[in-house]
Amino acid sequence: MPINVLHVLDKLTVGEAHLHGVTRLCAWWIPAFDTSEFRVVAASLRGRDAAGEYLESCGVEMRYLGRSSFDPRAVPALIDLARAEDIEVLHLHGYGATNFGRLCSARLGIPCIVHEHIVDEHMPAVQKLADRLLSRAATRGIAISKATKDFMAGARAVPRERIEVIYNGIPLDAYRDDAASASEWKRGAGIPEHHRCVTIVGRLNEIKGHRYFLEAAATLAHGIDDVSFVVLGDGELMEPLKARAAELGIAERVFFLGHRDDVPDILRDSEISVVASLSEGGPLVLFEAMAARCATLITDTCGLAELIKEGENGFVIPPRDAAAIAARVELLLEDSQLAKQVGECARQDAFSYDVESTVEKFQEIYRRLVAR
Repeated sequence: MPINVLHVLDKLTVGEAHLHGVTRLCAWWIPAFDTSEFRVVAASLRGRDAAGEYLESCGVEMRYLGRSSFDPRAVPALIDLARAEDIEVLHLHGYGATNFGRLCSARLGIPCIVHEHIVDEHMPAVQKLADRLLSRAATRGIAISKATKDFMAGARAVPRERIEVIYNGIPLDAYRDDAASASEWKRGAGIPEHHRCVTIVGRLNEIKGHRYFLEAAATLAHGIDDVSFVVLGDGELMEPLKARAAELGIAERVFFLGHRDDVPDILRDSEISVVASLSEGGPLVLFEAMAARCATLITDTCGLAELIKEGENGFVIPPRDAAAIAARVELLLEDSQLAKQVGECARQDAFSYDVESTVEKFQEIYRRLVAR
């Protein structure tokens, strides 16, 4: 009989963004499990929505509790679901899920995994209290970076010896083809064919640092004629960011493309990728940009900055520093050979982070937990 695993998520979207990062991960992870050994189901504390429909379309078995991160009725609902599905391992993502999931784990006597995806510099006081009370209730912890592990062991009070670092993998098949990518997306977006592209990918939220990307773009656009700035992603700041680009006088040079399914093609056609986040556990786009041979800039508040070898496979920049972004991008635009070398090195490193290797590590943890 297969081992029954339940992934529990607080929610599947954030703000007006099309998909939450963890939702994307579940869409990649869950279909990759060995179905002869594991049956993996996902549950949202919330109700069914467009993101849930997307997961279902990816072949993910979904369950919905119709609650929230603050609704204590989620605990009996989760216990009932775990019993009905004969769950043997709970894999928990998000504050509400980790709180309710640990209580469910204790009630049913089944192991649980607290999986942390961010370093939350503004962690709510009530969550700190909950984590202290539930400190020993996590059977295992998974952190997506070393910085995230430190956050879990410190602010979240998960025993350090129980935490394992497993970097997020991405589906790399779309990046394995070395053929030159077509530029239909450029024509569709109205970007001049000869323009070089500097791209930022992520939901349009304050924490992603788009304002500093736009300020850097304004500095660069006034001195370099053949560069376009591409913003990929959706969210609540779409209109404010468009207005800001207009205020800076660069509306015709910045292209807001929203949520896209052709991210690999766009990144392959981009010379430079910028991760300007103010706080981040491990942005998935870093692996995608590296696999696409982009010369990548990432702020040193991101957990995955620990994977960057400065000047070899990317560059680490300070957060909230538009001048630093502009200076590094200008250097790479002026030195195309350096940009190419960095991109090639990044691509080689990226293929160490395939989603299949991530899933195999999860499977090994599940085996150990059930064997206990």
